[in-house]
Formats: sequence, C-alpha cells, structure tokens
Amino acid sequence: MSLYIMVLIGGQALGGPMLGWIAEHADPHAALLVSGGVPALAAVTVAAVLARKGSLQLKVDWRNRRHPVRIARRVAA
Repeated sequence: MSLYIMVLIGGQALGGPMLGWIAEHADPHAALLVSGGVPALAAVTVAAVLARKGSLQLKVDWRNRRHPVRIARRVAA
C-alpha cells in the first residue's frame, strides 16, 4: 500500500507541472491527450508483459456473438 501511495503522490508531483507546461506551450487539447494516453499506454504495456509471463493469448472469434474475445492459455508446441 505504501508503494502505491508513493507512486500516486510522486506521479502527481511530476505529472502536474509537466501537463501544465504542455498546456501552456503547446495546446490544452494536447495536454489532455497526454494525460489520457500515458496511462492507457502503461496499461497496455503491463497487460502485454503479464500475458507473456502467464503464457496467455487473446483469441478473437467474430462468429461467437456472446463471447467474441477470450483469453486462453498458450499451448506449448
């Protein structure tokens, strides 16, 4: 829990001035794009690392209307 709080507070201390600088010098819309894009990119990266570590793969089957996307274990060849 303390690590979570440290990252949360540290992220605000670094991210706030950075986003203010982007909003002032570039564009407020660019600052909003960065503030949404960085966490989304981090989430995708963490998901990919965890999926690789757990030997998981994403299976897409558009014919299955109820569950078109599912996570499955990768079969060792």
